[in-house]
Amino acid sequence: MVERGNYKFENLDQIYCIGFLAKGIFPKSNVYYHFGHLMNQKGEELDDQITHIIVEIDKFDKNENEIRSDLDKLIYIMKNLENIEGADQLPKFLTEDWIEQAMKKLDKSKMTSEQRMHYEMMMARNASIISMMQEEKRKMAEEVIEEVTEKVIEEVTEKVTKQVSKDVVKKMAKEMKENGEPIDKIAKYTSLTFEEIENL
Repeated sequence: MVERGNYKFENLDQIYCIGFLAKGIFPKSNVYYHFGHLMNQKGEELDDQITHIIVEIDKFDKNENEIRSDLDKLIYIMKNLENIEGADQLPKFLTEDWIEQAMKKLDKSKMTSEQRMHYEMMMARNASIISMMQEEKRKMAEEVIEEVTEKVIEEVTEKVTKQVSKDVVKKMAKEMKENGEPIDKIAKYTSLTFEEIENL
């Protein structure tokens, strides 16, 4: 972003310094998300180029049904993934592509051996969970397709049967009409309307 030499630092892209903290560091605040710009000792803003963002994960108390933003989804996973024991407890948004990409971009080089082992275990578990969810979705899709196919076949068969039956009845009614049978008698035996019989 910055050029060599005499550079004026103008028109730079915004810079965001983001820290996700497992424990809270601001005891006077009950909210989990904090941000600010560089200020002097008088509280005057010196620069809005860099935004510092701090997220205190342990203060995040939203339930899955309250989550709306991608940030909330990410924090929910960071806080709760270790405690999820079965597929029924998984958040529905876990299979979204961007979450997997975000997890892969974690900087493993700065982790301790213990943190790296925990991360690898979490990623393996996450992959297993996602695979299980995708398999469940695939099975559900197959069941829906099978059910819809059966319904369509039933409806088509019913329509064809009705059409064939109606064609046979009309043919019989036409023969009766040609043989001089009264229209009310034809209507009684065929269930056709007078208008339908007249148009034969």
